Amino acid sequence: MAQENSTAIPLSFIEKASASFGKFMDGVSTAFSNWITAVFKPILSPIFDPINAFLNTHYLPWATICSLGLFIAGMAWVFTLKRQYVNLDAPGKGPLYDLRLWTIVSMMPHVIVYLYFARWS
Repeated sequence: MAQENSTAIPLSFIEKASASFGKFMDGVSTAFSNWITAVFKPILSPIFDPINAFLNTHYLPWATICSLGLFIAGMAWVFTLKRQYVNLDAPGKGPLYDLRLWTIVSMMPHVIVYLYFARWS
């Protein structure tokens, strides 16, 4: 005959605790957001409001297009450098030691994030 675990926490208690913690964190997030706004908006608003007003009159995806263009141009530019210059102290001659390849590999997550969060409309 198997003994029941008397120390088991009922599922309803866990659900209630999780909901309470969620409400608490929502309150903390709201309070923090309100504090950040109260502290920094008067300082940053004169700087960024004109910029936002100017950018809102233009096609918004241009920022994404320009940043992606710069990333891609950087990845292409790296291959204009001589392999001997880039890999001066490389321990080997194989493609895994080519820093130009690793530049592209390290920049691809940025490009993917820009594409994922892009607002094209």
